[in-house]
Amino acid sequence: MKEWTDVLTRSNTCNEKRGILPILKLSYDDLPPHMKQCFAFCAVFPKDYDIDVEILIQLWMAQDFIQLKEGDNLEKAGREIFDELTWRSFFQDVKQKPQREKWQLRSSRTVCNIHDLMHDIALSVMGKDCVTIGYGTNKKELLSAGPTRHLFVSYSNIRALLDDYVKKHSPALQTLLYTDYSTFGSAPHMSLRALKYELRKFPLTPRHLLHLRYLDLSNNWYMKDLPKEISILYHLQTLNLSNCKCLVRLPKDMKYMTNLCHLYTNGCRSLECMPPDLGQLTSLQTLTYFVVGSSSGCSTIGELQELNIGGELVLSRLEHVTEDHAKASSLGNKENLTHLSLEWSDDNSEELDQQRNVLDALKPHAGLQFLKIHSYRGTGFPSWVTSLTSLQHLTELHLDGCTMCEEFLQFGQVKALKVLVLRNLSKLQSLCSHDSSAAFSALKDLTLENLEILERWVAIDGEELTFPLLENVRIKKCPKLTTLPEAPKLKVMQLIEDKVHLSLSVFRASPAASPKPSPKPRRIERLGDVFCSCRVWGTSLPSRVPQTPPPNI
Repeated sequence: MKEWTDVLTRSNTCNEKRGILPILKLSYDDLPPHMKQCFAFCAVFPKDYDIDVEILIQLWMAQDFIQLKEGDNLEKAGREIFDELTWRSFFQDVKQKPQREKWQLRSSRTVCNIHDLMHDIALSVMGKDCVTIGYGTNKKELLSAGPTRHLFVSYSNIRALLDDYVKKHSPALQTLLYTDYSTFGSAPHMSLRALKYELRKFPLTPRHLLHLRYLDLSNNWYMKDLPKEISILYHLQTLNLSNCKCLVRLPKDMKYMTNLCHLYTNGCRSLECMPPDLGQLTSLQTLTYFVVGSSSGCSTIGELQELNIGGELVLSRLEHVTEDHAKASSLGNKENLTHLSLEWSDDNSEELDQQRNVLDALKPHAGLQFLKIHSYRGTGFPSWVTSLTSLQHLTELHLDGCTMCEEFLQFGQVKALKVLVLRNLSKLQSLCSHDSSAAFSALKDLTLENLEILERWVAIDGEELTFPLLENVRIKKCPKLTTLPEAPKLKVMQLIEDKVHLSLSVFRASPAASPKPSPKPRRIERLGDVFCSCRVWGTSLPSRVPQTPPPNI
């Protein structure tokens, strides 16, 4: 009876005067203590903010909010917490957000949002422990409110004010997420566990950051190196250096950062090599960009052997790799690896047979979803690339700059393939050589660029090719290709060519097409429900095509 009385009492907490927040607070009160911490922490983000789920879990890790079960790792346990909170409607609008940066292999990331009322619940729980500064907020009032534990700043014109605040209240501050330049050179000892900063140089000497678990220095275009002493950050779990374009080297003693789980180096195209003995980072689960150096003080890809890395991985400058080191990397055992890019330098002069042997030794596991091969100079691909059984889970394939290759896989027979990008393949003549009836059953996006001798879709005369699900096509500088295959669900087509073969075939095939001659090389047409963008270098479509103004798009 007492339990029902308690329920009745709780149900009366919502009335017209108090509003709906008390009843929503009941949902929060019903959470286990560690989930309460995880959700309340989200008060640090502004309202309507797209929260990256992967980053959120890493921030939870940094604050020791995640309780481990036997046999689990922190990321798995964090994902279970997120899924449970989403099921209970604390998070909403969980979706895939497209990524536009070329240096990222994954096309999207998982993001979520918090309803305004649920965000108010988190704020009411955290009180002054969370401060968020953005446009439209009273910056001086917020920063004069006293010490806080978690600070998020998305407003850029308060550098001096913020610097003074951090110097004054640094012992209490555990999270600082800021996206502008500043300096904390004279700051005292700090209790920071999570730091995101865009800066020209490292903000503090590492001895000020001994408690740090999460460090995000991404998108810093001026930083050329990190201080050598960063290796004393023994508790660091996440180091994000993505798109630090000028970063030349990493500290040579990184092998001592044994708690490091995630090292994001994608987009760091100035890196000369990886620091030595990287294989000693046995906790490492994410390593997005590995550049192979030529000097003795660099890690070889053999250091990857004992690392259970997953997600995406770019292996760059493979001309410095020996077959033995390639085998030692044990890529085939890394079942959590979903996206892989294998890159040789454009100007490499390695023996062609050696490249084929190295590529053969870099065979990934059969569950790979994304594969890119760049500037490979072998005359043919090894069997794991051409074998239909090895790539059946592949959904995206990029071949770029394989100028010497004469033997290709049967692209259309990779049943799960949704995205196909073929660039700078000097000896590719067709996409299918035989049995085109069941080809490209899942393909949605197709890009063909600089394919000098590609002249037909199927090598055998009389065979026809159909793309039943194709939605987007981009064809650039394929001078011998004069026809397009059947694609009943096509939505967007972009043609860039020296002559008007493909453009005319499109316009003649549709009564709705009515291009207007123009000296400009750019035109956008709508063919029924298909948007077609045609660019013809040095010429325009001939005037005999019916002339009516194109629609505004």
